[in-house]
Amino acid sequence: MRDTLDCADKLRAEHDALALVDVLALPSDAALLAVMRRVSRKTARVPLEDALVLVDALLYQVGNGGFDQFFFQESGARARDTVTALELLGCTRMATTLQRAINAFPDADIPADTEQRRARMRGAQDPRDTWDVLDSLFYDMEAESLDVIVAHLRSAAVLDLPPIHGA
Repeated sequence: MRDTLDCADKLRAEHDALALVDVLALPSDAALLAVMRRVSRKTARVPLEDALVLVDALLYQVGNGGFDQFFFQESGARARDTVTALELLGCTRMATTLQRAINAFPDADIPADTEQRRARMRGAQDPRDTWDVLDSLFYDMEAESLDVIVAHLRSAAVLDLPPIHGA
């Protein structure tokens, strides 16, 4: 197990040292991971980087527990912004799927306050049934969406994400 962790740390360090153009030449999942490590270290971001942060939260939360978890966590407060972020990054199918998940939310109203959002979710079975179906659609399009995002980043050429030194 330790060997696997050492290998992952070494690979991460190698990616962190690459120029952005070289990072974007990596396979989509590795490229996006390396880009997100750089974006997460910045305090001031451009709109494209903010979009990446929102989409990264969506991918993480839905990947770990479906749309139910996405809305339950803090990320759910920014669901509508995440639709816009997906559209900005060219992921129209995923944006449509997220919009359908939003529409299934009780009263299609998503409170920004986490506790209010969770209270509205309690006991509401209808959206969960819809979210379960949408989870499957989401998982089926995830790899394609990663490819679309990285292709968009390659063509955008507006990110200022220098190598990470001393990471």
